[in-house]
Amino acid sequence: GKVENVLTTAHDITDRKKSEEEIRQLNAELEQRVIERTKQLEEEIQVRKQTEKIQHTLYLISEAVNSTHDIEELYKNIHKAISELMPAKNFCIALYDELVDIVSFPYNVDEFDQTPGPHKPRKGLTEYVLKKRKPVLLTEKDIKKLLNTGEVELIGKLSKVWLGTPLKIKDKIVGAMMVQDYEAEDTYSDNDKRILNFVSEQIALAIERKEAEYQTDKQRIYFEQLFNNNPAGIVMLDNKDRILACNDAFSKIFGYQQEEILHKKVNSLIVDESLKDEASDLSTLTMDGKIVEKESIRKTKDGRDVFVKIYGVPVTIENKQIGIYGIYLDITDLHNALNSYLEEKEKLEVMLRSIGDGVIATDMNGDIL
Repeated sequence: GKVENVLTTAHDITDRKKSEEEIRQLNAELEQRVIERTKQLEEEIQVRKQTEKIQHTLYLISEAVNSTHDIEELYKNIHKAISELMPAKNFCIALYDELVDIVSFPYNVDEFDQTPGPHKPRKGLTEYVLKKRKPVLLTEKDIKKLLNTGEVELIGKLSKVWLGTPLKIKDKIVGAMMVQDYEAEDTYSDNDKRILNFVSEQIALAIERKEAEYQTDKQRIYFEQLFNNNPAGIVMLDNKDRILACNDAFSKIFGYQQEEILHKKVNSLIVDESLKDEASDLSTLTMDGKIVEKESIRKTKDGRDVFVKIYGVPVTIENKQIGIYGIYLDITDLHNALNSYLEEKEKLEVMLRSIGDGVIATDMNGDIL
């Protein structure tokens, strides 16, 4: 039971330890790569989601141009679309008219400030971003610095953070778009600035297109009211003298309703056979691009003669004649009154010639007739 000898063995484990260390390092590197790749994937997913949101926003704005009835509704849709990208409790669209040098605010939603009226450019933050011609992100501290240097003037309540971008069309500044927050300075970031700037061009184009539609609609309404409510009888003719439309005054003068004369030649309806050549000459001159004016006689639906003053006016678009306005002023009463006056004058002259004594006729002012 007594230990006489001890047998000791030794093994060189240097390679094993080295291998274990290499494995540990490889595992650590692998774990770090997994972490980095996971983060990269998360960022890629975030970027993809953000890109999809931006694309969806641009789609909504594009759809709004076609679906909205007026420009005010378009502004509301733009506000809603921007709200999907960033906080937009306080949102404003300003337009700049370079021709008259006026800044206006057609859309403004703000917790505290009233919508400014149109005005010449001054030193507000809106004008600051228009002048810079690039997106601007300003904290309350930044704004105060600009106030101290006199670059801007405080108009309205001071916000904690203000973000604005110009609205440009082919490098022409047409306005600006702004969001701001009165409570938290970190509401907006440089990424929000990039996003707002990215969508601004599409928004500028949408506003321009809707504004053009609005102006076209307004001109159309002005024309329709001028045409329909004009006391002169007016017909719109094509280049072959066929009636495209007539107003109520024309119907009243000549007795025709619009539906019974559409696409018929105007001269075949209201010109007596004895005046066909005269009417044809007037039509030829007008179709040759000349404005004509003539006093003549036309006939009504029931065959009565109407004394009229006629104007023929060519309608041209881009130097191409597309039709004619025929304008008829009913001067029957004036013509009859003039005839009555001439008849009375002739009677007076006959009476005066029949009197042997010298007689002078005067008006109430003593002027000799």
